[in-house]
This record gives sequence, C-alpha cells and structure tokens, in this order.
Amino acid sequence: DRSKLFSFNAQSPENGDDHLREYDPTAQQKQHHLVVIGGGAAGFMGAIEAANVIADNSKLKVSILEATSNPLNKVKISGGGRCNVMQDATKSARLITEGYPRGRKPLIGLLESFGPSQTYQWFDNHGVQLKTEPDGRMFPITDKSQTIIDCLRQLADTHSIAVETRTRVEDIRVVQEEKEGGAGMLDDD
Repeated sequence: DRSKLFSFNAQSPENGDDHLREYDPTAQQKQHHLVVIGGGAAGFMGAIEAANVIADNSKLKVSILEATSNPLNKVKISGGGRCNVMQDATKSARLITEGYPRGRKPLIGLLESFGPSQTYQWFDNHGVQLKTEPDGRMFPITDKSQTIIDCLRQLADTHSIAVETRTRVEDIRVVQEEKEGGAGMLDDD
C-alpha cells in the first residue's frame, strides 16, 4: 500500500496574495496538513469527519480552501433559504438514484455507505432536528438554512479547522510517494 503526498498551488487575493503560493507537505516536518478543496456542505462535512477521526493526532492540521468569498453560500440559498438537506430518510439508495440516470452507478455505492438515514443521524447527533415534508424533502425544523450553516461552522471551529476563502487551487502535483515501512522518495517529474 502506498500513500502519496501532494503539493498544490493556490491563489488568494483576499489575503493580499495576488500570486500563486505553494502548499508543500514535505516542507512541514513536524506537522502534516489535510486540505479539503471546496467550502460547501460536503467539504465542511468531510473536513469535520476527518478531524473527528484524527482528533488524537495533534500533528495533523485540517483546512478548507474555498474559491469564493462565501463558504456554504449554496447552503444559504438551498430550498428557498430553508436548506433542503436531503430526501426522506426512509428511501433506499436505489430509489433515490433513479433520478440520476447518468451518475446512478457511482451514487448507489456512495448513498449505501452514507445515505439519507446516516445524514439524518449525523445532523441529529450534532443538535439539528430535521422534518420531512409531504413531498419527501427534508429541512431543519427551524425552516432556516442558517441552522445548517451554524452547525457546520461551529463544528469546524470546535475542531480548529481553518477556512481560507477566495483561495482557488490552480494545480495539484504528487511530490512524494511513501512506501509502507520505508522512507519517502521525491518524484523526478
């Protein structure tokens, strides 16, 4: 089994950084960095879950890079400002994917491992109660998307996840491969 370290260039004019800067994990000897690209709901949930898994590893920093100035902006406007979190938690992955003919096969596996019932439970575990409307759409009981945004933001803060806005990833390169039980090797590319 091999793990890979990646380097990437990101541009962030908001931070007074009009030029590309390089994130190089090999340059940080004492601390590793997990970077999630995209500050939408999936990016936040992924970063939060990663931070949960590695909570006992103080050498790993988690960051979210968002190209726009407004992370979670699509959450804000979803469902007319109420945030349509998901479909009815009782629907199977196969039934849900019938609405996605071109991406059905990959979605089935994803939804079977983390589908509506797991999403419902995740939000419930983090203090957000959801309700199901007659058409099967689920919303926070507050009918406000800000409830979901506040939940995700608070969890990111709790886990000290840095959120860098207006930071667009321009490219990603493999800079080192590490073999199991061995030292890393720099790529010649």
